[in-house]
Amino acid sequence: MITADPALLREIKKIRDAGRFMQRFCKMKERLSTTKAPDIYADMVREDRVAVLVCTAATLLHEPERHPPEYIDWARSIICTWANEFQRRSLTIADGLHPTRIDSYAGPYIRATTIREEGI
Repeated sequence: MITADPALLREIKKIRDAGRFMQRFCKMKERLSTTKAPDIYADMVREDRVAVLVCTAATLLHEPERHPPEYIDWARSIICTWANEFQRRSLTIADGLHPTRIDSYAGPYIRATTIREEGI
């Protein structure tokens, strides 16, 4: 089974438990909702890794049939740690690009924060 790195999931839980995160995440979603998303994505990850990856997970789950299954497993592990369905839908990045384009610009960060759990 594929899942997000436990260190990342702990970061997400810590932010979730502290509260007042929705405004921060919505701001990041708005900043990424541009056709320039592939160009600014890396800078946004450096600025707020958790917010960007939560928005990325929400976006992948918006149309799961369009993305690699391992990316969907990763996204589900992120969202299950953090959000309810309403929150997930409100954080979908609208970059105006083809839905699968996120796979190319977010892929390196997804793969860097993915682990394969053996025996599950």
